[in-house]
Amino acid sequence: MEEKEKKGPLKKIKETIEDKEEQLAFISVVVRLVVVGWSGFIVSLNYITIPGYSNEPKDITFPASLLTGALASFGLEGAKKRGDGTYKPDEKPLNKKEVEQLLATQSGGFQTIRIETPIKILGAEVVNKKDDKNEKLIPFLFIISSPAAVLADITHSISSSVKFESLSAASTADKIGSSYSISGNNVTTVDSNSAATVGGFGSTTNGVPSVTFPSATQTTAGEAFSFTQSYVEGDATPGSAVTVGTVPNFSDLTSTSAGSVGTAAVGIDNHTLTLTPGTGTGIVLTGQFVVDLKIE
Repeated sequence: MEEKEKKGPLKKIKETIEDKEEQLAFISVVVRLVVVGWSGFIVSLNYITIPGYSNEPKDITFPASLLTGALASFGLEGAKKRGDGTYKPDEKPLNKKEVEQLLATQSGGFQTIRIETPIKILGAEVVNKKDDKNEKLIPFLFIISSPAAVLADITHSISSSVKFESLSAASTADKIGSSYSISGNNVTTVDSNSAATVGGFGSTTNGVPSVTFPSATQTTAGEAFSFTQSYVEGDATPGSAVTVGTVPNFSDLTSTSAGSVGTAAVGIDNHTLTLTPGTGTGIVLTGQFVVDLKIE
């Protein structure tokens, strides 16, 4: 008794459909149907309730794009919302009859060119389809390369501004404090009573301290020595409050005169900024152009 050889699905297809192109077309349809079924099931899980299955919303961008691409390969397209609030499918190319009717209504002469298939190209190299293994990947590449839809919020803004500032008259005065320093080498310092001292500040009157300067003598005659002392007398503290418009007579004083606009000008026209200093003095001109692009 002879045992019958089991035939796989691909072998049955080859025996049933002899033409190689029809075989590939059949496999392509099967693959697209499987993709439609799988992606449709994944998308549907977001809208149906199954006991024991989490109803938490999931990202279905990828399966939804596969479903759209697979349905489009069968000639099914989703309708889009128009500006008038209605849903209408995308406009499709005219068929042969519609093209002939359109040409008949046009004024002037026209010529109709008919191309019959199969088309023969003289001098072209003939490729054996049996040796072309890549053609089996075409249906799968079509599904894989279907672009995924991306939803994003884009905010774009452009702003321009100009600013004109004229400085006002101003004065600043800083009170200087007293300072004293002393340094030396191979010297002996004493005060007026011949007592060893390095000098320094004493009592303070109106913010200015008294100071004692020592006398210095060489400790070892014939050897090198050095001696330095410095003193800066600080500003006296005013005895009355500051009068408006009057600057205290301190040592560190800065005064600025008022600005003059002169022929200086600024302008803005359709994001075109114009800054003209002219004869202005004591002025500050600022122009700003900002482009903001935000993608979420």
